[in-house]
Amino acid sequence: MEISSKQERGKAGGRGKASARMKLTDATVKALPDGSRVYDTALPGFGVYVTPAGVRSYFAAFRVAGKDRRITIGRADVLTADKARREAKALMGAAERGVDPVEERRREAREAGRETLAEFWSAEYLPTMRKQWKPGTVGTNTWLWENRLGKALGKKRLAEITRADVVRFLRDHEDAPVVANQSFRLLRAMLNRALDLELIPTNPASRVKQHAEKGRERFLTVEEVQRLFAAIAEEERLGGLASVERAEPSQLDPAKVSSLIERLAKAGKAPKRTKSGALDKRQFEEPTSRGISPFAAGLFRLLIYTGARLTEIQLARWDWVRWEERVLALPDSKTGARRVPLNEQAIAELRRLQQLRSQDTWIIEGRLAGAALVNPQKPWQRVRRAAGLEDVRIHDLRHSFASFAVAGGMALPLVGKMLGHSQARTTERYAHLADAPMLDAAELVGALIVDAVARPAAKVEDIAEGRRVR
Repeated sequence: MEISSKQERGKAGGRGKASARMKLTDATVKALPDGSRVYDTALPGFGVYVTPAGVRSYFAAFRVAGKDRRITIGRADVLTADKARREAKALMGAAERGVDPVEERRREAREAGRETLAEFWSAEYLPTMRKQWKPGTVGTNTWLWENRLGKALGKKRLAEITRADVVRFLRDHEDAPVVANQSFRLLRAMLNRALDLELIPTNPASRVKQHAEKGRERFLTVEEVQRLFAAIAEEERLGGLASVERAEPSQLDPAKVSSLIERLAKAGKAPKRTKSGALDKRQFEEPTSRGISPFAAGLFRLLIYTGARLTEIQLARWDWVRWEERVLALPDSKTGARRVPLNEQAIAELRRLQQLRSQDTWIIEGRLAGAALVNPQKPWQRVRRAAGLEDVRIHDLRHSFASFAVAGGMALPLVGKMLGHSQARTTERYAHLADAPMLDAAELVGALIVDAVARPAAKVEDIAEGRRVR
């Protein structure tokens, strides 16, 4: 066991802020201000933190088996400083012998059925699934936990979560059914994991009915695609390269620099600087008020030309382009590594962007030098507003690619392969679009029948003798 400098930095004192140190006594602890954290000078690693609400709790911070550990000992209104110090010393002594007090407490809580859903999430489920989930999934599920599940059920013991709790959670969040269902599915998966580990006898979330979700699939018509492309071209013309111009520090306007520094000084602030101490040029850039960058325009065109997912193009790199093979070779995607076929239009758009690029990494460059486009929603809002398509999302470009493919007579398995679907049922949402060619054919047959009926009726003797009726 060892005490590291990291352990004397903390949440209560602000991330990366060093904590104060003093001899902890009942009197000094009682006098601490809200929101503070202080380490003891008598026993390194022993400390007290005070919540913004004024609750004081003692803790011990140490390392065991290469892991940082911090364990709460108890509240200061229950324990004296001396008793808390003795308990901290005992915990650190156990760590010296290779015993992890955190794991011991957790094991005891499990055996007694006291482990909460929050403890299970942080100690078991998230660390395990982080190795399997993609970064985007980690971010989504962490958000669902922190903003939905954790707030509603985090303090409940695993063994005490009931079917009624799950149903109540869904009902309480019925105003946002999609997010509620996503949260529910995460909860069900967590409880399945707990079931596999024999922490609970059954999964109370099994067979619970989710909210009905209204499907939202928006396909662009030919006329809407024309309006969209016209709007992209016009917004690109308005924005031009001005929206991606990058001012080097040596090119900064001295007048702008002086003006900004003066305004900041009056407000009692200092200008932002880089790690090297130079003025951060971004604070002097004036945002483009009109139009979009050619890279944002290229992003939208490539999305509808390829049917790729947004991040597959937004974060694509030049070295993924296989010019001779006419594919964009993604090393990873939502469904694993895949090759996005590039048609003639996509190749032409990539060649155009290649002529404009300022670096060799990102295909879709952002406003800052060497960075990819961060927020495509802002330029998209401009484009769809200009096109009169304010109900169209970026993801609808992918749907529209698929709709054109299916309506053009392409088989669903082939469309699914182009889109990178891992399961056939995902592509089946477009099955009804395949009816269009059949309906056209049926209309043609119907017209032929009506035409035939409108002709002079055949005589019986003509039919008997096999003469054709003209």
